[in-house]
This record gives sequence, structure tokens and C-alpha cells, in this order.
Amino acid sequence: KVSPGENSFVVLYDNSASMNLVDVPGTDPRGESLREIVSQAYQSDGSGWKNQLEKWFQVRDYTLGDRLESAEAILNPDFSGSASPLLTSLEQIQSRFRNRDLAGVLLFSDGSATDSDLENSIPWDEFPPVYTVPLGKDPETGDISIQKTYVSQTVFENAPVNLKVDGKVYGNFNTPSIQVDLVDADGEVIDSKLISEFSPNNSWVARFSF
Repeated sequence: KVSPGENSFVVLYDNSASMNLVDVPGTDPRGESLREIVSQAYQSDGSGWKNQLEKWFQVRDYTLGDRLESAEAILNPDFSGSASPLLTSLEQIQSRFRNRDLAGVLLFSDGSATDSDLENSIPWDEFPPVYTVPLGKDPETGDISIQKTYVSQTVFENAPVNLKVDGKVYGNFNTPSIQVDLVDADGEVIDSKLISEFSPNNSWVARFSF
């Protein structure tokens, strides 16, 4: 029999910039759903969902954005992460708790992973249960993600810098094309590419030289 507090449990919050998106005009951004959930974590009478988890487990909180980071028990997300490494973060959690009893992971996210190409290479059978709470008003709304970027330059003087961007379209994205802008540190557009060809799995590629 497992005693209360003997096993660990991870709560993982998506703190990426995609949580600022509004799925349906006139509604709140995705992140507001998370803020509401966080506000209900602790209740004075002990009925909050976090109160209940802590009765049984050693709860560890993390956020994912640019990287996996430890979080305070009472989260104050800013949704500033430039990436959503969902799968990488889960893999890192599994590695960190490899020698400890991890009962499960509670994941709050909009599901817009920027590392979905890793899905088939992760040993899911070694993972603890992952309980996902999807955030957003309309899960069928289309979305666009940048999955990887590659930068290269030859050794020759004045040679251009080449940038390759791999991305993917998700859901019901009813548009024949998308525009990808390359901007500088001041937000000025350097170049733009109109993407109208997509692979069978809705992936796309944009290439820049500058």
C-alpha cells in the first residue's frame, strides 16, 4: 500500500506565447482559461484541486516555454515563451524522475507543440500517465507552428546567411496560403515568403537568404 506523500506528481503548465491567441473573436485568450484554473488551485476549505493533489503526492510544478523550468506552487504565467516544447519537456521530466516514483503528469496546454516531430522517437511505454487538460475555446480552430529553424553560412566573405524554417499547419485552417515574415530585432520586416504548397502531413518550408 502506498502511503500519502510517498509518490511524486508533476503539474506542467504551458507558458508559451501561443497561449495569448484568441480562438474565437470576442472571447478571452487561451491563457485566461489557465489563469482561472490556477486561481482555483487552493481553497481555504481544502477543496481546491491542488489541495487534493497535495494530500496524496509530493507535487512538483514546472512551466514549459523556451525551456522546462521549475515553477512556484502559485503560478503567475506571463505566456512569453517563444516555443512550445511539449514532448521535449515531458521527456526531461521522465528523465529527472527516473529514479523516483512518479505517479503521473498533469499537463495544461493548448497542444501547439513545436517539437511534434519527436513523437515517434519517444519511448512512451516508459512514461508515467500524462493527464492532459486542453486549453482554448475551440479545439477545431486551425493553428500554425514553427517547428525548427536552420541557419547556415559559407566561409566566403560577403556570403549570404541562409535560413530554413520548418513549420506545420494544424486543424481546420481554411486558407490556400500563409505568409511567413522574417523580422529584425526592431520588428522590421526584412523579407516575406508566401507559402502555398503543403506536404501531405500539412508541413511547410520557408527559405530566406540575407
